[in-house]
Amino acid sequence: MADFFKKVTAFFLAIITTISSFFGVLFMQITEFKDLSYGSSAAQKLDLYLPKSSYSKCNALVVYIHGGGWSGGDKEVYQSKCKDAAKRDYAAMTMNYRMLGEGADLDDMLADITAALETAIAKAAEKGITLQKAAFTGMSAGGHLAMMYAFKNQNTSPLEVAFCASQCGISNFTDLRFYEDSTNTDDFYYVASKLSNKT
Repeated sequence: MADFFKKVTAFFLAIITTISSFFGVLFMQITEFKDLSYGSSAAQKLDLYLPKSSYSKCNALVVYIHGGGWSGGDKEVYQSKCKDAAKRDYAAMTMNYRMLGEGADLDDMLADITAALETAIAKAAEKGITLQKAAFTGMSAGGHLAMMYAFKNQNTSPLEVAFCASQCGISNFTDLRFYEDSTNTDDFYYVASKLSNKT
């Protein structure tokens, strides 16, 4: 009879452990770091979301880059995506970056991504998470920056570039230089032609 109770107890403990584990993953808590500064400009801020579970084997970062024609937009648009990624045991980051209105060019924007990654790596390490690779994504201008970073910086990025997924990102600036002398800086093609000199 004692053997029977041991087996029943072991069975129920296994079920309880499985259910607890399932709900622990399903409702995994996350740690949020808002407005971490990664440079001297007021624009150089990032939000970092980390899984909080003690079972986390997180080593990958999902990087979300906002769009806005390289002259507007905000990291907040990706807040829910970042939280969702962290609940799935990934670190996630969304960032603001210096824009055209601040005098930044493409090289500055790509340098901002590197600086933001370095800050995210250091903050994650403080929480016991060693980041090794990153996936880059963004919408429109953010998709363009994600692609440019993945292609131009894949050998110099502080994290291995795992992959890039552009959401409606501009991928071809074929000869937009005829707008070079335009005085209308709000014109999308003028903006694109200025960036195309850096690609």
